[in-house]
Amino acid sequence: MRVLALFLLLLVAAVVFGGIAYFGYTMLVSPAKEEKAERVAAAAAAAATPEATPEPGLDAFESAMAMVADRERIFDAIAALQQFVTTYPNASVIGEAKSALGELNATVVYTTIDSPEKQIYTVVSGDSLARIAGRTNTSAELILRSNNLASIDLQIGQVLKIPQLDTAIVVDRATSTLTVFNNNTFFKEYLLLAPVPGAAGLDTSVREKIAMRDGKRVIFGGADYPGSERSIILEQNAPAIRGGSATAPGGGIVVNQSDIEEIFPLVTRGTRVIIR
Repeated sequence: MRVLALFLLLLVAAVVFGGIAYFGYTMLVSPAKEEKAERVAAAAAAAATPEATPEPGLDAFESAMAMVADRERIFDAIAALQQFVTTYPNASVIGEAKSALGELNATVVYTTIDSPEKQIYTVVSGDSLARIAGRTNTSAELILRSNNLASIDLQIGQVLKIPQLDTAIVVDRATSTLTVFNNNTFFKEYLLLAPVPGAAGLDTSVREKIAMRDGKRVIFGGADYPGSERSIILEQNAPAIRGGSATAPGGGIVVNQSDIEEIFPLVTRGTRVIIR
């Protein structure tokens, strides 16, 4: 009996202490091993995956954009963005850079901001906007808008700031864009609203500019001119550049009405237009 009792006591002790040992292993030792294994696996994965290389030019882009809102640094911002657009044409932020640069370029041209590219002209007897435009190889509307004039009437001795532009237009079917260049550098990009008809690979020029209202041609300076339908007619039977909507009749190279009103004064007869 004593032997049997001793055997049972040892058996109970083995069960109790064995359970404690198993509990301690599962609660303490096993998790620690698993955590260590996870750390080793994570370290190996990190070592196998190279760090992403920062996109070239982003620092230059951010530096340029930091100047955009500062009117006193507008020309520094233009120079920095122009450099970025030229150097990094495939950057992920190229669209944002072009948009900002285009707005700045248009601001300089269509306001009285002083610029080295603006000619100072003093009005003399017999002058008109059209006559001055002919003398300075620009457009009367550009002179009016650049000087924030309320009307086409001029005063002798009045000082005008006249942008000296040498523009060209590139219409790109692949990107559905119309880009204005000035002195062979990017000026501003506009979206096309419809596919471009006709053949690609066309190098042509502006033949004339037409403004229409209610089916009748109107002239710059007239009461019906503001808000009129503008068309830039090209040589070689190329499709005209016009404002409107993609569904409006007439076809051509279509941009927003507000965009054609901005493009219209920038070009003159003979301005080069390339259709890709």
